[in-house]
Amino acid sequence: MVPESKRYVPADEVERIVKSIKPPSAFTSIVAVVRSVVDARNVDAADCAQFYEGSPLDSNGRQRLIPVLRVRSITDLGQLAHFLKPSDTGDPTGAFSRVQAVLLDTYTEQALGGAGKAFDWTIAQEAKKLSPLPIIVAGGLTPHNVSDMLEAVRPYAVDTSSGVESSPGKKDRYKLKDFIDAVRAYDGCA
Repeated sequence: MVPESKRYVPADEVERIVKSIKPPSAFTSIVAVVRSVVDARNVDAADCAQFYEGSPLDSNGRQRLIPVLRVRSITDLGQLAHFLKPSDTGDPTGAFSRVQAVLLDTYTEQALGGAGKAFDWTIAQEAKKLSPLPIIVAGGLTPHNVSDMLEAVRPYAVDTSSGVESSPGKKDRYKLKDFIDAVRAYDGCA
């Protein structure tokens, strides 16, 4: 839902897509990918909002939140403190308690995400040590490297986009199948 993205989907189309898949299974979450957490206020149908800019304090409180940390180096993990402070107070009712996970993605100046560039997975390993929140890894994941990343990092979840596309915004069903098969094989579900 970021207008500058090559994968942009307008709000009315999001509503149509969400209605077509409701009711979701217990293992499905509808995630709105927005630039700023404020933009998630316009997406009632989403269970979660993945955002690149802003603070959980700016949200409307309807969605669970997944901030994206755009990572260049381990020093960028200092951003984690911004999302962890309220949990240190033990106040489960605070605005930050809606942060459900942290997504790590490669920093590029060209795009907020979806650039297809992998980052140093040791950064994700360090993030797991620093954060009590689940870590989601994105950034250049393909059917060919996802198993290696899973072995190295053991994240809560993975996020792929360009790594399973035939062209920008067009998913390749064979690449998707290979990616899912690789993850399932790692998990012992194949």
